[in-house]
Amino acid sequence: MLCLGVGLTSTEDYWQHFWRLIEDGVTRRKSEFHLAVATNVRRDGYPQSRTVVSRMCDSANQVVGFHTDSRSARVQDLRDNPRGQMLYYGPAENIQVRLTGSFEVHAEDDVAAEAWKLSPGYSRKCYMFPVPSSEPLTFDPEPLLTNPELPETEEFYPNFAVIHLRATEIELLHLAAAGHVRYRWTLTGSNWVCSRLSP
Repeated sequence: MLCLGVGLTSTEDYWQHFWRLIEDGVTRRKSEFHLAVATNVRRDGYPQSRTVVSRMCDSANQVVGFHTDSRSARVQDLRDNPRGQMLYYGPAENIQVRLTGSFEVHAEDDVAAEAWKLSPGYSRKCYMFPVPSSEPLTFDPEPLLTNPELPETEEFYPNFAVIHLRATEIELLHLAAAGHVRYRWTLTGSNWVCSRLSP
């Protein structure tokens, strides 16, 4: 498990550390950063937040991602208005990281194809339902809840999408008995500018 060291004091220390936490969440299911909250704006103007499984982290380009049903209303919402956030929180270290930026939808392209190829059957079964995610069910779903063999899932690839958030602002809050710490990094041109904020 990644632990917060007493030497984690500089902005660079925090920057490197929270990216390691997000990367750990992609590769390790028991990581506290394995789940994140993705927030966007619906077509009716209201915000919508959902818990998602962290599936991708490119710290060099400040991009994170998750998978979703390409038929869902949220995908069209993201295409209409790509602005949004991803929020991570680890209670063991009391670290919250909020990334703000623009969502990118990848469906039936090279990014989606590679992610689909790496997805096991128990993940793919989510995309085998005849109705999109969050839509009412008019049938018994139990037969669709068993884990399928991979060949059974291939025809459902068009229902699969990868969502990336490309960050332009990142805010970190570290809650600590010795004193809370909050930093904000803002992308200015090609450089990230850091400011320390009141916690």
